[in-house]
Amino acid sequence: MSKSMLIGTINKIKQQSSLNIYINETILENVDTHKLMGVYIYKNLKWNPHILYIYNKMMSRRYLLKRLTFYLRYDMKKLFYNAYIRTVFDYSCLVLANVSKSDI
Repeated sequence: MSKSMLIGTINKIKQQSSLNIYINETILENVDTHKLMGVYIYKNLKWNPHILYIYNKMMSRRYLLKRLTFYLRYDMKKLFYNAYIRTVFDYSCLVLANVSKSDI
């Protein structure tokens, strides 16, 4: 199912209450957040949903690494970290590199 999202500043979004787009006489669902190529985009371009997504993903992978710690040598732990954990940070690091605290 197709969806639509109105993107803008908080004030502009308040002025425009809703976005009604029709395709074949069917209205598209309005959403506040959309995942595009692994990055969550919020309607006012804040990064809260994406940061929460990354945090939850990292915590689950960190837990798995903690469970495997007793069974792996140091070089295998490092390989696991680089392949399974670091890639999550590296994927969206270019997007989040220039984010200020006020944008979060």
